[in-house]
Amino acid sequence: MSLYMTPFLQQLARIFYQTYKEEVSNFCFVFPNRRSGLFFEKYLIEEAKMTFFSPQITTTTDFFSQLSQSQIEDKMGLLFRLYTIYTTISKQNESFDSFVSFGEILLRDFDDIDKYMVDAKDLFQNVKDIQHINYISDYLTEEQKAIIQRFWTNFNPEPKRQQDFLATWEILHPLYTAFKEDLNTNKLAYEGMMLRELTEKGIEVEYQKVVFIGFNALSLVEKKLFLQLKKQQKADFYWDYEAEFVQDNTNKASIYMAENVTLFPSELQINPQETPEKYVEAIAVPSSVGQAKHVHQILEQLGADTVGTETAVVLSNENILLPMLYSLPDAVGKVNITMGYPLLFTPIKELIDSLLQLQKSATTNGKGATFFYYKMVVSLLSHRYIYTDEKSDEYKQLISKINQNNWIRVSSTALQTDTLLSLIFSPTDTDSLCGYLLAIIRHLLALKKENTEQDTTNTTLLMEQEFLYQCYTSLQRMDDLLHTWKIPLNLDTLSKLIKRILTGIAIPFEGEPLSGLQIMGMLETRCLDFENLIITSFNEGTFPKNETTPSFVPYNLRRGFGLPTTEHQDAIFAYHFYRLFHRASKVYLLYDTRTDMLNSGEKSRYITQLLLGYGIPIVQKTVTYNTSIAQTKAITIEKTHSVLEKLNAYTTDSDTEIPTRALSASSINTYINCPLQFYFSHIEKINPTDSVSESVEANIFGSIFHYVMEQLFAPYVNKMISKEVLQGLAKNKDTIDSLIQRGFAKYYFKQETIFALQGNNYLVSQVIRKYIIQLLHIEETNMPFLHIQHEYKCEGLFFISNIKRFARIKGSIDRVQTKEGKVMLTDYKTGTGKVKYTSIPALFDGNIKQRQKDILQIFLYGWLYQQATKTPADIDGQIIYIRELFKSNNLNQLSPESNYQKVQDEYLVHLEQCLETIFDPSIPFTQTTCLDNCTYCSFKQICR
Repeated sequence: MSLYMTPFLQQLARIFYQTYKEEVSNFCFVFPNRRSGLFFEKYLIEEAKMTFFSPQITTTTDFFSQLSQSQIEDKMGLLFRLYTIYTTISKQNESFDSFVSFGEILLRDFDDIDKYMVDAKDLFQNVKDIQHINYISDYLTEEQKAIIQRFWTNFNPEPKRQQDFLATWEILHPLYTAFKEDLNTNKLAYEGMMLRELTEKGIEVEYQKVVFIGFNALSLVEKKLFLQLKKQQKADFYWDYEAEFVQDNTNKASIYMAENVTLFPSELQINPQETPEKYVEAIAVPSSVGQAKHVHQILEQLGADTVGTETAVVLSNENILLPMLYSLPDAVGKVNITMGYPLLFTPIKELIDSLLQLQKSATTNGKGATFFYYKMVVSLLSHRYIYTDEKSDEYKQLISKINQNNWIRVSSTALQTDTLLSLIFSPTDTDSLCGYLLAIIRHLLALKKENTEQDTTNTTLLMEQEFLYQCYTSLQRMDDLLHTWKIPLNLDTLSKLIKRILTGIAIPFEGEPLSGLQIMGMLETRCLDFENLIITSFNEGTFPKNETTPSFVPYNLRRGFGLPTTEHQDAIFAYHFYRLFHRASKVYLLYDTRTDMLNSGEKSRYITQLLLGYGIPIVQKTVTYNTSIAQTKAITIEKTHSVLEKLNAYTTDSDTEIPTRALSASSINTYINCPLQFYFSHIEKINPTDSVSESVEANIFGSIFHYVMEQLFAPYVNKMISKEVLQGLAKNKDTIDSLIQRGFAKYYFKQETIFALQGNNYLVSQVIRKYIIQLLHIEETNMPFLHIQHEYKCEGLFFISNIKRFARIKGSIDRVQTKEGKVMLTDYKTGTGKVKYTSIPALFDGNIKQRQKDILQIFLYGWLYQQATKTPADIDGQIIYIRELFKSNNLNQLSPESNYQKVQDEYLVHLEQCLETIFDPSIPFTQTTCLDNCTYCSFKQICR
């Protein structure tokens, strides 16, 4: 038994050359696609073994187009033309972008009507009558509705929907007629229209013979055109119906066979071949990307270094193309891709979306300066086509600058640092939008061309160049049409239109198929045969596709008028598969076992048919992955020599020297909560990644509040504050609002420019104002007092006995005031908290939930104030929780333990013990054992 069958096209090439020799130069061979024609030509040359004039080799579309006086218009041009006629006839002002989906359905229906030579007037009258029945359904009984429901599958008894669309059904035939008249006037056509006109006018060819090869499901116009050429004795026909599966009358793949071979018999006889034994695997893989990885293994088994045109990888789902290319074995040499890949899944679609969003986000200030929303800016700077190796450092710094400065609106001038960014971050309008996109793509194409010239074998670069080129040609075509038809569009509508048009584009990869591993879609396999066949996404619903093509013609009318239905599509798909399967020796069918909204996880019906219906042995495999979770190890940082060097920057041998670094209440609290967090933050200085904050977070809120309070009391340093002063400050709302705006500029926008506060920021500013006024009113009960200073900065050296060194500690006290000889230290807190604490030791215990770290801080301020003033003053601490201001007319004070002197000795003992553990060389930095301390930690991902 033969191990490999001779390909169908090779058989034909051999028999034609043996029969006609060089006379075939006068023939025209017509194929379903270009790829099959190329293979046929290759086989013909191999048979001839000499130089001769090649026959004409073409596709059906190209063949009949040459016979027509009309030019085939592209879909985009048809849509613009149809829209203009539709608005004239319907007298509606529907926007073009909302018309596109409607127009695409109409174009498909018009094309089907002409390809199957349907009487359009009769068909659309029936469509209209059905809609009228739906419209008057309120007058039908429930039984009558049910009867009609069973007969008309799209029957809808809801009158609202019918009223909305009734006018549409009325104009379908006038629209069809006017559209075709307009196309005729301009010598344009769509494919079905062109073929119907050729059928009605008749055709003549100059070729000695026209040979149609490898067709199956013919439209009525194709049958009539074939019959015309057959009647002229100019045509010959060859069908690939050798497979037993296709000859089986119970198999959908055979539906068109009997009629085709009867109407269009072959002049030459092709001898049937002996069917080889097959090796078939059905492989269950729980991932689409996993399928690509498994194809790698299959190719290795087949001999990755030797696979060529005899091996095909057929992708049922185009989305898997890029993962497939990245997963191919290095030993695979040349790879040929012939398939349509949706632009929707390419990086260029994401880039265009970001550019459109960028322009929609643009705002202009009073001076004419343009600002862009930061998210769009960062998205573009991070895009793979923009963020190249050469520019990575520069663009990374630009992104970091945006994040660090919290620029929600980024000035265009700050972004235009090179030619590409100057193109991207320039404002545009509706009229210039396509030109703006085209200029950017032109620049990117030039950059890609330079890269591909340096690396001509890089498949990814070549594909990306093709992505850009296809996008460019589509946008250029759209720009031309917009200027031709002058359809009024605003920026938002045009953006939607561009995205909609690009979503429908498939990039036609058509390489040289005569060498290398073949990667293709199912339609591209027509007429071709492969020894090794690998099909991915072999799932029910994907292979065959379980989708209904949208149409304005109901299912039963389509059947009644001979238009293609879902059964037609199923039969075509079955034929393609079984024909391809027939001559393969090794077949690998991979399917995704995952179950989600888009995938049932069910293998294709064809596996069951092969196994049970035809008794084909199938080896069934399941690919599994190890999903065990690695155990998390505890992290311990020993105080090595290098760690101690960094740690010693906080200490000094002498009380006359100042260490370069200083501890604070915050850093001490961090150590108590988690020594490891302290190590990351204060020893290694690892900062959490900066990001722009669109909302006013608690720390920003607190900074603005502190700033306003400091500025309000700035004129009263070392002055007595009376009730009248506080009342005057509270009444001066304009001053408070102005200071709040300046606070926003400084701490939120981080720019000198003062912006008018809007939206959520305005609401926050009003909250801050209310809190400040309320605090000023409450302060009236504490009058009079001497205001010493706001934001009082102080520091001191604390001697640590066990290491015999001084640690530098610093702090910034929110407010210092005196009254009746007692010093009051005030600390503002934006959150909430309790002013009571159980004991001093509890303040230094990191395992206590909701430890009162605020009280630890206010007592530390007491020690710092004494160090700064060198006086043993009587000191009280006061914590003002801003959110509590409206709950009481009395300030929340630490009482009765608020007096620092009462707890000073015990507090300092525990403070020294804490500092001793920080600086003790033998005590490592370890993770906290209290998981509550991890909740808001910036480093918790490291510990997991």
